[in-house]
Amino acid sequence: MATFSFFAFAKVDTTLNVNSAFYTDNIIDKKPVNGQYLMMNISVKNNGKDALTVSNDQFTPLMDGKPVEKYSVFTGDGTDLQRQIQIPGGQSKDILVIFDIGDQKPNSVEYHGPIAWAPTYKNSTPINTITPGVPFDGMNLKLSINLDMGGEVAGLSFNVKSNVTTTETFEKTNDSNLIKETSTDTSTSTSTISGQSDTQNVTEVNTGIIDLRTGLYENGTFSAMLPKNLTKNGDTMTAENSTYTIVGSETIDILGHKIDCWKVEGTSEAQGAKLKAVIYYDKSTRIPIKMVIDKQDVEMSGLTVQIQGGGELISTNVPLIGIA
Repeated sequence: MATFSFFAFAKVDTTLNVNSAFYTDNIIDKKPVNGQYLMMNISVKNNGKDALTVSNDQFTPLMDGKPVEKYSVFTGDGTDLQRQIQIPGGQSKDILVIFDIGDQKPNSVEYHGPIAWAPTYKNSTPINTITPGVPFDGMNLKLSINLDMGGEVAGLSFNVKSNVTTTETFEKTNDSNLIKETSTDTSTSTSTISGQSDTQNVTEVNTGIIDLRTGLYENGTFSAMLPKNLTKNGDTMTAENSTYTIVGSETIDILGHKIDCWKVEGTSEAQGAKLKAVIYYDKSTRIPIKMVIDKQDVEMSGLTVQIQGGGELISTNVPLIGIA
C-alpha cells in the first residue's frame, strides 16, 4: 500500500521529444510477431528536482490520442538494450523504445506512470516523421578509412598512404520514400617516391538521393546501406560495376556494442581495375560497421599496384543494439 501511495502522489514533470522513428524487419535474429518493429529514440527531460527512473515499457504509441490497436513493447531479451534509465533532476537522457507494431503508423507517443492500467501521470509528444527504414531524417554516420597502395613505375618504387574521414548526413525530401544524403570526405594522403614524400589534404562533398524502399541510390547503384533485397546468406546483387554477396554472419565489437552483422563480399570494377573488400553490416539497421581490404594486386593503367586497408564506424546517432 505504501508503494501505491508513493506513485499516487509522485509529482513528475517531463518534456519529451522523438529524435528518430523508423521501421525494421528484425532486431538481430528476432522477428516481430506483428510484422514490423518501430524503433524510436526518445529524449526525456526531467524538469523536477529529484532523480527520475524511466523504463521503456512506460511508453505507449498513440493514434489520434488513443493507443494503437495491436502492439507490444520489445523487451530486449538476449540483447544489450537498456530497459531503464536514471535521469537526474533538470537533466535530459535518451531512451530507445521498440514497439512490435506491424504497419500501424502512430502520430504520437505517451509516457506514463509505472502502472499502465492506472497511470498517475502521463505526457505525450508528436511523432513528426516515421521513415520506412534507415537512413532517417537527421541521421548521421562518421567512418574512418585507411588505404595503403604501393608499386613500381619505371624502376622507381612508390607508396601512397591515405586516411579518410567520411561524414554522412541525411535529410528528408518531399517524397517520403526518398532521402537526401550529403557525404563529406576529408582526406590526408602522403605519397612517397624513392624516399621523397608529399602530403596533400583534400575535402570533397557529394550529394545523392537514396530510395528507402531499396537502399540504393536513385540511379540503382549501391549506397552505403545494405540493399533491402539482401536478407540471407547466399543472397547476391549486381549494380553497375559492383557485386555484393552475403557470405555469412559475424559479431563485430564497435562503439561499446557486440553487433551481429552480415558479412558481405564486395567486388568493384573501374577502368579495368577490380578491387575486393569485405563489409560488415548491422543486421538490425543495415548500416556499415566495418570494412576490410586484404592485400591484393590490382591492375591500374597497365601497372600492378598492391592495395590494402580498412575502415570502421566511429560515431553515429543511429540506435545500435548488440548481443548481450
